[in-house]
Amino acid sequence: MTAGAGKDRATYATDRLGALSDGVFSIVLTLLVLDLKIPELPRGFGEQQMAADLEGQIPNFLAWLMSFILLSRFWIVHHAVVATLARCHTGTMVWNFVVLGLVSLVPFAAGLVGTYEYDPLAVAIFAVMLGATGLAIGLFARHAATETYLHKSDEVTDVQWYWKYHGRVLPLFAAASMLLLAVEEVASLAIWALEPAVAWFASAKRNRPH
Repeated sequence: MTAGAGKDRATYATDRLGALSDGVFSIVLTLLVLDLKIPELPRGFGEQQMAADLEGQIPNFLAWLMSFILLSRFWIVHHAVVATLARCHTGTMVWNFVVLGLVSLVPFAAGLVGTYEYDPLAVAIFAVMLGATGLAIGLFARHAATETYLHKSDEVTDVQWYWKYHGRVLPLFAAASMLLLAVEEVASLAIWALEPAVAWFASAKRNRPH
């Protein structure tokens, strides 16, 4: 959309959009930990009983860890994108709700992994949910980059990069995760731990002077 065409639309301050988003992210990050249960053991229990109970929660812990890491990174990107906007319009809010809707489903997907202990369908749903959430973050960044009249300045390079990275790499991670299901369910889940490192490396390479 051109700046001239966009200026005819009603726009709003971004304060409430940012506050709502921060609230949803903080609630979701808190909900994730509820799947980690304190062992309920009888009186006079031994260390082996507690260790066995905690070992049974490893799937819950891995799902929590992957979800917390990825959602924390997504929040950082979301915050950076919103920080470029002086104003927003209804379209901005719609894209933001798409992001928040997917973010709110991540505890459900993580709970499936913990409850059904690496069941292939549960891990596949988890991978699709993280990939879709990352893609939505990218599309939100793309919207912010193209609606130039909403910007605080004309500098949109970083926001465009968020779209290019999340629109390509996150779906690839989801696909790789599902392909690994044929080999090892734990590896299919653990591969998500590499994504923040890939994002950091790609960002550092982009910012390196030529």
